[in-house]
Amino acid sequence: MLHSISDLVLLVGSLLVRSSE
Repeated sequence: MLHSISDLVLLVGSLLVRSSE
């Protein structure tokens, strides 16, 4: 579960960073 959450956080973070730019 932890790995899935980490991947999700990284994925969401990446999308947020791209959206912010």
